Amino acid sequence: MKDLIKKLSQARIDLQALPLKKSGKNTFQGYSYFELGDFLPSCNEVLHKQGLCAIVNFHEHNATLTIYSHSSDESVEFTSPVASAAVAKSLPIQALGAQQTYLRRYLWMNAMEIVESDAVDCEDQNKVKPVETISAEQSKALQAAIKDSPLTLKQFLTASRLKNLTDMHASRLQRALDWVANQGVDDESTAA
Repeated sequence: MKDLIKKLSQARIDLQALPLKKSGKNTFQGYSYFELGDFLPSCNEVLHKQGLCAIVNFHEHNATLTIYSHSSDESVEFTSPVASAAVAKSLPIQALGAQQTYLRRYLWMNAMEIVESDAVDCEDQNKVKPVETISAEQSKALQAAIKDSPLTLKQFLTASRLKNLTDMHASRLQRALDWVANQGVDDESTAA
């Protein structure tokens, strides 16, 4: 196992020396991130040069990335729990693809020690607006609106007289309402 760990360590060092570029953009929160294509070819190359190969597998409750040695029976495994990657208005196969892409990305980042800035920690806390809360009365109005009519978010906000709700919060709420509407659950569950 020592030989495999030494080779993996060298592969990580070789990867760190490469000029990897982040192509993923989160325009909503204003940061860039690594996509699989930004680092996966380089990972495969540095592992191969060390006589190593990685294989990803998906299981019911977890996903694994196992790095094998070409010259021995040695291997090291990295594991992640499986989490849902529900994408609004997507087919089940698309949601599965999103889930597997995210899991592969995080497994590779873990195995190869690829780091990104923490989006939460790097936010200017002076510019972060507190999340607005709604009253019990407004919550009941929302539940009634969802249950009894096809009331739009704009109509609900106007009816409930919510003030100072930013477009960002409104957009998030609308996406949440759209997602719930597409889940095919009963009215009581939707309202909850």
